[in-house]
Amino acid sequence: MRLLIVTQKVDTRDDLLGFFHQWIREFAKHCELVTVICLEEGVHSLPLNVKILSLGKENSKFQIPNSKFTARFKYIVNFYRYVWGERKNYDAVFVHMNTEYMVLAGWLWRLMKKKLALWHVHFEVNWRLWVAEKFAHVIFTTTPDGCRVKSKKVHAIGHGIDVTRFSKQTVVSLWETQERSDLEERSPAAAGRSGKRSDLAQSFPQGLNLFSGKSEQLLPQVFQEPIRFLYAGKITPIKNVHVLVDAARILKQSWSKKFVVDIVGPPTTPDYEKKLRGYIVAKNLSDIVTMHGRKPYNEMPDFYRRATAVVNMCPTGGMDKTVLEGLASRTLAVVANTAFRELFGEYADELIYPYQNAEALAEKVKMLFAKSDTELVRMRELLHERMKAHSSLETRIPVMVNILTTVEV
Repeated sequence: MRLLIVTQKVDTRDDLLGFFHQWIREFAKHCELVTVICLEEGVHSLPLNVKILSLGKENSKFQIPNSKFTARFKYIVNFYRYVWGERKNYDAVFVHMNTEYMVLAGWLWRLMKKKLALWHVHFEVNWRLWVAEKFAHVIFTTTPDGCRVKSKKVHAIGHGIDVTRFSKQTVVSLWETQERSDLEERSPAAAGRSGKRSDLAQSFPQGLNLFSGKSEQLLPQVFQEPIRFLYAGKITPIKNVHVLVDAARILKQSWSKKFVVDIVGPPTTPDYEKKLRGYIVAKNLSDIVTMHGRKPYNEMPDFYRRATAVVNMCPTGGMDKTVLEGLASRTLAVVANTAFRELFGEYADELIYPYQNAEALAEKVKMLFAKSDTELVRMRELLHERMKAHSSLETRIPVMVNILTTVEV
């Protein structure tokens, strides 16, 4: 298959979109030719069968500022020029997140008999998504809650996480010192409130016995204090970062264990960030909570590797990529998003807290780290294996390519 990818940015350094560089590399393994149209081009290292075409945003940074209308007009002209000029070099189209590109060119791609796929993970349903759904042959998302438009075209396939990039090894490799036991079939009710399991859930390892023989005695003390909590993502009200900061205040007053909180991400809402920093100072949390700001994507694995647990306060919707990156790094996770219930399985009630409830988050953390190292490592390793089965890049890209190849035009 020859594939056209349309995405916002190709740049390994970008803190939010740097991950997509590896997506392109993985697509290139399964496609004869990959052409990428991006709004902005940065640093990249891609195979010879990948061609990058930029709409030119990176050039506008070094020119006399034009009006937004003029800049957007130039981008749209370039976009249609590439879509038409490269028409003989692609059989299918993969639009990543930006529904406006499907709105702009869906009609033309349909006329040219191209197979159209949209990747969409967002709780909001707007007119652009509604129009994009009409043009697309298939919509990929992470979970049924990841794309809330009602359509038979939606395929919940998990995320695409580069596990190798984020994976860390414990001092003693649990997988080298023992053999895995046979998988036990557990009650599906533990994986979801409805008692039903998705197709993806069927592939989750449900009962690995990680500790046989004397291997349990070899475990290092991997949960030493201070316990390090990590939030990674945008600093914006919808992400509810204030809930984590308030939970830190509660824990400082009521928990005997030493802990720190790392908040890493760009402040997309400056007023909100200012209020957070003011609250941290006012409540004497500066010795515990650190706001690191924006960090390049290639520095994020180090934050995950140092973390004991990733905390995510987002509402229910698609699975947040940063939580899965945490699981890939063998950290624990505490979330508000109930879309993780299937993935967490029997641990769901221990790892999911009521949305926007700082007291419940603090209590959940205390109960979690009251467990022994053995229990926590068992939980961590099982979730790591489930995450790999559910959302590893090397398994998800072939799934999308296969679906897109076989879809009827």
